[in-house]
Amino acid sequence: MSTVEDKIRVIIEAVRMDLNIRNYYSALVVAFTLPDVTSKLQFPDKYTGERYVKWFEDYMQRQYIKEVGADHEKVSFLTGGDFYALRCSMLHQGETEIINQKARKHLSNFIFLKPSQYTNNYIHRNRINDVLQLQVDKFCEEIIEGTEKWLERYKNNSGINDKAKNLIDIHEFNNFIF
Repeated sequence: MSTVEDKIRVIIEAVRMDLNIRNYYSALVVAFTLPDVTSKLQFPDKYTGERYVKWFEDYMQRQYIKEVGADHEKVSFLTGGDFYALRCSMLHQGETEIINQKARKHLSNFIFLKPSQYTNNYIHRNRINDVLQLQVDKFCEEIIEGTEKWLERYKNNSGINDKAKNLIDIHEFNNFIF
């Protein structure tokens, strides 16, 4: 496995472990770091928002475009700008309301739902006016899927692997050398 795969897979596993123990707040926060970390490795000189929006458009956008109505008009339920605005609002203020975020495009708020034996895909990605309803575990898994697509594309890129060497490691106490 390449350096970037080793480093990113640890973060992916942290999200999945949080989902398994129903630690949804932590899963969501850690999942939001995956596009940050991978896009920084890919575009180190670009502004965070620009990188984050581009990552969403490349790796998640397709899942949020639906054909609606008799004319099968393609409608985007979530844009890269709204995705980045949610990330900023969640990580910096602990809020889902994005109305005051500069990156925001169409949405004003998000509602996250816990998984339930009674939910289905109609609950996840349900948009009513300018509020998007998401099931937290499915949303985190979509971010993971996007990250895995990114990894497949860049796992053998020597420049990205060199930069990935600087990503955080948490060492075993016995293996730590000063």
